[in-house]
Amino acid sequence: MPSQEQIDNYIANDYTIDSVDCILDDYKNNFKDMGAIKTSKLFFMPRAYATGKLPVYTPSDGSGDFTTTRALDTATRFNSEGIRETVLANVPRIDHSHGTCGELLVEPTRTNLFVSPDTLATQNVTTEDNYYAVSFEGTGTVTFSGTYTGSLVGTGVSNRVSLVFLATAGTLTCTVSGSVTSAQIELGKYATSYVVGTRNADVHSVNLPSGTLQVKEYTYGGGVRDVIPLVSPYTIKEGFIQKIIGTSTNDLVAGDFVANWDTREVSSDSSNYFQVKLPIISGGTYNFTADWGDGTSSTITAYNQAEVTHTYSVAGVYTVKLRGVINGWRFASGGDRLKIGDIAQWGTLKVGNNGNYFHGCNNINASTVSDQIDVSGITNASRFFDSCLKFTCNLDYLDFSSFTDTSYMFQDCWLFNSDFSSANVSNVVNARNMFNNAYAYNSSMANWNVSNITNLTAFMNGKTTANYSTTLMDALYNGWSLLTLQPNVVCDFGTIEYTAAGADGRAIMVGAPNNWTITSGTQI
Repeated sequence: MPSQEQIDNYIANDYTIDSVDCILDDYKNNFKDMGAIKTSKLFFMPRAYATGKLPVYTPSDGSGDFTTTRALDTATRFNSEGIRETVLANVPRIDHSHGTCGELLVEPTRTNLFVSPDTLATQNVTTEDNYYAVSFEGTGTVTFSGTYTGSLVGTGVSNRVSLVFLATAGTLTCTVSGSVTSAQIELGKYATSYVVGTRNADVHSVNLPSGTLQVKEYTYGGGVRDVIPLVSPYTIKEGFIQKIIGTSTNDLVAGDFVANWDTREVSSDSSNYFQVKLPIISGGTYNFTADWGDGTSSTITAYNQAEVTHTYSVAGVYTVKLRGVINGWRFASGGDRLKIGDIAQWGTLKVGNNGNYFHGCNNINASTVSDQIDVSGITNASRFFDSCLKFTCNLDYLDFSSFTDTSYMFQDCWLFNSDFSSANVSNVVNARNMFNNAYAYNSSMANWNVSNITNLTAFMNGKTTANYSTTLMDALYNGWSLLTLQPNVVCDFGTIEYTAAGADGRAIMVGAPNNWTITSGTQI
C-alpha cells in the first residue's frame, strides 16, 4: 500500500499516468475484498480540499456540473472545473469529518421534504406509497400521524437518530416537541447525511452526469493534469484515495439482479481475464437486458447466444445488472464461479430446478441484500450455495415448502447463518450434508417437521458444541422425537453434545421403531 509520503508526492507533483496507476494498483491489491459495496467507478483525492480544488469527473465533452436535488439554504459545490463555489441549493457535499483530509462520502441524490430543517417546527409533508427516512439531531421528538403512525426520539444535541418507515399516499403530519435540528425526511430506505455548508463535516450528494466519463486532475498549483483513464472499481476504506459510489446498494431498480463481477478471478474453465460469462443453461427461459457496467448492454433471449459472454476493455470489477426474465441459473462449481462477488439484489432471478445454482461461488456475499431470492416451485435445492465460503445473507424468510432435496445446500458456507427456526421442511426427503462445515450456523431446528426425511448423513458434520449449543441440541432431540419419523435414518450431528434435558428425546429417536443411527457428541 502506498505511504502517506507517496500520496502527498502524487498530489503535489506532476507524476506520469503510469505512476498514478501504480499507486492505485497498490491500493487495489491491498483492499480488494473490503466491504459489500464494490460499485465505485471513480477515484478522488480529497487532499486538495485545503486549496479549494478537487479532482472531478466530467462528461467527455467537458460540460456539466455534478448536481443534486437536496434542498438546503446555502452550501458549497465543486463544479466541473474543480472549483469550490457557493450556491443556494441542490449541492453535492464532501465529507471530511474524519480529519483534515478525511474520506470522501458520496451519496445518491435526495430531496429534503422538510421546510426550514435547521430548526424544525411542526409541519405537514405529502407522501406517496413508498419508504421514507427521517433523521435529525437534538433532544426533542417528532411524532407522525396520517400516512404513518409512530415517533422518533432524539438522544442528544449532536447525536443523529433515524427512522425508516413505509408510508401511504396522502398527508403526513410531523408534530415536533423539544429541540429538533438538522432534520430531513427523504424518499428511500435509509437516511443520507445532513450537513450545512459551513459545517466541518461537509458531505456531497452527487448525481453522476451521463455520457462517457473522463478524469480531470487538479494540482495544488491549479494546473490541469493529464486525463487519467478510469481505474477498476474498488472500495477503499483507508488512506486518502476515495470513491464515488456509482451504484448504491440501497437505490436499486426493483426486479434487477445486481452483482459485482471481477474479471480477473479466472479458474480452469472460466472465461478469460477480461470477460464475464453468465451461467445460464440449456432449457432455461430468457428475455433480459444485461447492463455490463461499462456503458454497454446486451439483450439476451437464448442461453447460447454470443452476448452471454462479455469482454471488457479493462480487466477489473464491474457491477452487472440483469433486468427481465431469467429462469435458469447454474454454476455447478464451474464457469465464472469465482468471478461473481457481492450481490446487491436478487430481483426476479429464478434459478430453475436443477440444483447447483451457486455451487462453488467462493466469493459471493449478499449481506446487504434486502429482498429474498425467488425459490417458488423449486423441488431440487441441492448444492444451492455449496462451497460459498464467504456467503452471508439474511434468508430468514426463505420458503422451503416446495423443497424435497436440500442435500449439500449450505455445505462449506463457513460464515452463513440465518434464523430457520420456522422453516417448513415437511416435504424434504434428502437433507444429507445440508449444514456440513457450516460453522457459523446456529439456528434452532426444534420445530422442524422432519417426518419425511430419509437421509441425514453428514447433516451437521463438522459442527461442535462450541458453535451449536447443548440447549439447541436438547431442543432438537425433544422436538423431533415427538414426530412420526422415517425408520433407520442415518443422522450426523458432528460432535455436538447434549445434556440430560435432551437425553430422553434422543433415546426415542435411536430406539424402536425409529432405530435412527445418530452420530454426535456425548451427554454432558
